[in-house]
Amino acid sequence: MCKNDVIKILVGSLNQSGMKVAEYLKTQGYGVTQTDYNPLEIQLEVLKSRPDFLIVSEVTEFPYQLCKNLKGVCPKLKIIMLSDRKTDNGSNGLAKYADRIIKSPLSCADIRNAVRQLSSSDDATSPNITITRSEPDVGDTKEDIHSAITLVMKRLCITPNYNGYEYIREAIKMALKTDKNNRRVTKVIYPEIAAAHGVTAASVERNMRTAIRKGWDKSQDKDKAEIFGNFAIKPDHYPTNSEFIFVTAEYIGSRYQSDNSLSASSDISKGRTMMI
Repeated sequence: MCKNDVIKILVGSLNQSGMKVAEYLKTQGYGVTQTDYNPLEIQLEVLKSRPDFLIVSEVTEFPYQLCKNLKGVCPKLKIIMLSDRKTDNGSNGLAKYADRIIKSPLSCADIRNAVRQLSSSDDATSPNITITRSEPDVGDTKEDIHSAITLVMKRLCITPNYNGYEYIREAIKMALKTDKNNRRVTKVIYPEIAAAHGVTAASVERNMRTAIRKGWDKSQDKDKAEIFGNFAIKPDHYPTNSEFIFVTAEYIGSRYQSDNSLSASSDISKGRTMMI
């Protein structure tokens, strides 16, 4: 990381303590964003803001699985875990996946020092850190993306016998082509797919939702966990259409190189990219 680069930190908390930590780190010159402590919200915000550090509390739901999932796909993401436990955290696995565990009593200075220490361990000869799930082959093309979508949908048990199958595949393609800040499901994706197929937007939404829910019930936990992270282990909970489309698109985008027409964001090739 270049010395002139602003270190980006995501604070996974919106409570009073989280606000205090965020405000303090801003005064230290860091680029700080915040999200709720819900693990799915944290993962989606990681996809959006692409931070260098994640600061999260152990009270977050499924903290071990959250850290494990993020480290599995974002090996250079530094995770600082804030803990109220008085005992050693190694027994529950957090020590294996969190880069630093800070136990109570907590102080903003301790968090700042941890960020500084972990930052100094970065390779100073690497001016740009690219966080990706895997290195794509040079020969990847649009057809690879099309095949990737089909493969992922198959793993999630969404097959052509569902009326929503083609709708979902087209929606994921649209998500890959569209800048993240301009993605709109209700106002753009549903109407465009409906117009192309001569049906109503409501029909598109309903058939997509049905296919997603049926596939979710049938697909294996390990496949859901790899693509959706902590969301996959929440009992009796299904991803919404928009969550399914965008998280799947991010996952596919992290594994396959696409040309400019399939780029999810024009700045991805310039900065850090990471997918969950």
